[in-house]
Amino acid sequence: MTTQQIKGLAERYEKAVALVEQGKVAPVYGQDGVYCVLNGEGYAYLVNLAQESCTCPDHQYRAKKLGIPCKHLIAAQLVRERQQDGGRGAKPRRRYQCDRCGAVEESDTDLTGQRCRRCLLVDPTGPRGRFQPLDERCDTCGGELDADGRCLACEAEAEATYDGRFVREGDGTVSALW
Repeated sequence: MTTQQIKGLAERYEKAVALVEQGKVAPVYGQDGVYCVLNGEGYAYLVNLAQESCTCPDHQYRAKKLGIPCKHLIAAQLVRERQQDGGRGAKPRRRYQCDRCGAVEESDTDLTGQRCRRCLLVDPTGPRGRFQPLDERCDTCGGELDADGRCLACEAEAEATYDGRFVREGDGTVSALW
């Protein structure tokens, strides 16, 4: 790949992630591998993953010239990857975090030690990080942690056990009153 292709792919990937996060990508009912993708101006484009085609002008002209996919095609591929379980909504087994850029990925397969693709897209010339599993269980009780990494069961027990001698701070931590 040339530097121009890498830059173009990185830009399109970032825009594709934004489209997916905004919910602007949806499968077309009854057509396997065909997705409808809305752009920022509200135009809808059809993406066919089997044919690697998109109805947008970028795919028809600039993407073919550079030899890289358009953001709509990348967005549809991202949605397809996230729906590998057939749309049943099953959770992946583990979450992994890049030790360099902090990107978090969910996967059914073990990603421990694998190189981060996001590091390559963000800074193609810089070093790439490796994925490490996120600790999703409380060290004290073994319970599940919330999105902020706190164990609500342990916090509730601390508040109940000490009859108000502990106070919950504004940031959610529990500390003793002296």
